[in-house]
Amino acid sequence: MFTTDATVPDVKATEPVQRRLAEHGVKPGEHYLDSGHPSADLITAALKRGTRMVTPVLLDHSAQAKAATGFDKNAFAIDWKTRQVRCPAGRAARTGTR
Repeated sequence: MFTTDATVPDVKATEPVQRRLAEHGVKPGEHYLDSGHPSADLITAALKRGTRMVTPVLLDHSAQAKAATGFDKNAFAIDWKTRQVRCPAGRAARTGTR
């Protein structure tokens, strides 16, 4: 069981829950979550540890998506393995490393 204060966002509980499950020898191969728990960094880190997070992706509420002008985040393709982002024009850019 893992409990936080009501003011703590769900995304802050994801990694501690996964860590505690692993410590107790019950690390899941798949971890099903609602949309409040994931982030791109958490999904990538969990996958490296052998846990695939199954979770809905939040909708894009950016100004571009609402106005249907310009490019919203869905216009860009992200390849997490190669750490590259491809723009709508087809050009690729490498993301920074940590």
